[in-house]
Amino acid sequence: MVIGIITFTLLGIGLLGYMLFTHRSCYVHHTSILQAPPQKLFDQLSQLESWPSWLPWVDYDNTPTITFEESPSTTIESAVISIKSQALGTVTCRVTDYQVNDSLTFQVLSDKLFFGVLDITVSHQLSETGECVIHLTGYNELAFWQRHKQPQQLNQLYADLKLMLVKIQSYVDKDPKYALQIELEDCKQLENVDAVTRPFIVSDQPMSQKMEQGFQDLITSLGPDNPPAGPRFALYETADPSHHYFVGKLGVPIQCFTPCNAHPEKIVLKGLYASLRFQGSYQYLGLGWHILNRYCECHGLKVGNHRPKIEIYEVSPHDTSTPQDYVTILRAPIQ
Repeated sequence: MVIGIITFTLLGIGLLGYMLFTHRSCYVHHTSILQAPPQKLFDQLSQLESWPSWLPWVDYDNTPTITFEESPSTTIESAVISIKSQALGTVTCRVTDYQVNDSLTFQVLSDKLFFGVLDITVSHQLSETGECVIHLTGYNELAFWQRHKQPQQLNQLYADLKLMLVKIQSYVDKDPKYALQIELEDCKQLENVDAVTRPFIVSDQPMSQKMEQGFQDLITSLGPDNPPAGPRFALYETADPSHHYFVGKLGVPIQCFTPCNAHPEKIVLKGLYASLRFQGSYQYLGLGWHILNRYCECHGLKVGNHRPKIEIYEVSPHDTSTPQDYVTILRAPIQ
């Protein structure tokens, strides 16, 4: 009897704690300045065939099948677009409200990427200077037994909608600074690399400044008789963008090594790596990692934490002054 009372009491406390300390919904809100007027924005968004250009879930698999179901009315309301593949499952977007030149709302259902119904609204307002401010909001409610997953789902939806906003800006404004080119690759074993390296920690200064100084020091230590044998790279042991904290190694590949102040080592890359080729500004490189992580998740690949993540800077600020031409290879270790 006493044991039963204690058991029910503990279960009640646990249930109460679950109710008090978990959240039942996710809410995301992104804004940005659009160069185009509102009329152009909503004219483009009302064309159903444009949606694959800015829906983020299209990027999480190489070969999704996309189908359209036109609206029975004269507007886009009730129109449906479906994205399907073995990895993605089915993602269905249904337009629930469209106000000409003002707002667009649609519901998203997925059997693999997130729980529940996701309501997304694209709206706008004019700033005091007459600029078009685009608002992108997402709202999603979780069932009671799913609430413990809220922090993870919120982070994923935050990045999903950030990617959507950048793709909308690229599509509507045709501004190269928002352009992203993504190529996903299958998992593979990487070759070992002979390189000179140096450790780095970034916590209280700009990432680009710290890395550029580190690479410059490595090049200087190699001397004029040891040109790099390939693109520069970074190995990340710890990467926490939310707290701007990164730990790892910077490296420069070498081939013909003559005596100098640097000390070469062989970088041994064990196991399989999933890869993504990212062309675009470093400002959006975090979205590249988000796409690669989503790709791994959809394909049942678990990213390992005991081997370093890799960034290879094929085209960097050292090679071009145009950020949208930067090319970075991202590699995630697979368990």
